Amino acid sequence: HGRVAMLAFTGALVQSYGMHFDGKLNGMYFEKGVNPFEATPSAFATNPMGMAQILLFIGLTEGYTFPEGAWSGDMTRAPGDLGYRVMRKADNMEEQQTKELKNGRAAMLGIMAFSAAHYIPGSVPFFFNA
Repeated sequence: HGRVAMLAFTGALVQSYGMHFDGKLNGMYFEKGVNPFEATPSAFATNPMGMAQILLFIGLTEGYTFPEGAWSGDMTRAPGDLGYRVMRKADNMEEQQTKELKNGRAAMLGIMAFSAAHYIPGSVPFFFNA
């Protein structure tokens, strides 16, 4: 949940500073004003090749990192260890895992603060113009 919260927080922060994509990508487009429940079907209807690329990448990543024995409870790797090290050194792995855990927790609180400020204006005093 921490990694997802970090991505969500980054996305919310970028959008709050006014960076928006217009929905047009190489002649394809995404419908504006679609509610969250219709967003995925809308994306598949308006840009099927883009969505196919996203699903292919997710499938390849999941297929490569899926641990043997996960369904039977005999998994040998630690939770969150996807089997590759991106900018991580083995000598201080525990320290880096602690940093990621703390940043994930902070991001979960941050995205909840963004949500509260959006749905209940003035509920988060830190945010100006909320």
